[in-house]
Amino acid sequence: MTENIKQVLLDIIVFHALSDSEIDILLKKVKYIEYKTDDIIFKEDDMGSEMFVILEGKVDVLKHDLDGDDHFRISLYENDSFGEMTLIDIQRRSATITCASNTKIATISHKCLLEIYHSNIKMYVKIIQNIAREFSRRLRSMDKRFVEFSQLLKSDTLKREFRGHNT
Repeated sequence: MTENIKQVLLDIIVFHALSDSEIDILLKKVKYIEYKTDDIIFKEDDMGSEMFVILEGKVDVLKHDLDGDDHFRISLYENDSFGEMTLIDIQRRSATITCASNTKIATISHKCLLEIYHSNIKMYVKIIQNIAREFSRRLRSMDKRFVEFSQLLKSDTLKREFRGHNT
């Protein structure tokens, strides 16, 4: 099982470029949790202090709308991770995560990251750089989606205005 978990961690963007010995250090620090279908891992606005790696199963990401109702955003599967932001900012959760199936998770806490900082600064820097790269990738993706959405709104508005002038 440990070799399987080791490979999963190596496949996670946050842990790319870690050596075998660094992954072994991480394996000693992670905690493992099993969830049942429909369990809530955390809710939007909960305080967070750890990230999660899906070892087995499926989770759904839900986001509040302006009325506070949850809406499905995306599903995450084995080898996906979530909650990385709290390793950096220790803020409230930005979404709700629910289990869509029985799910096995590995967690890496902010405290674990601080321990790595104090004991192995090179490993710490690799992890932080990887988190920054992942945030940058996600931000670029969101920027692209925002521009596409803005163009759709603009196009829709122009069509309505044009139809209004022709009546």
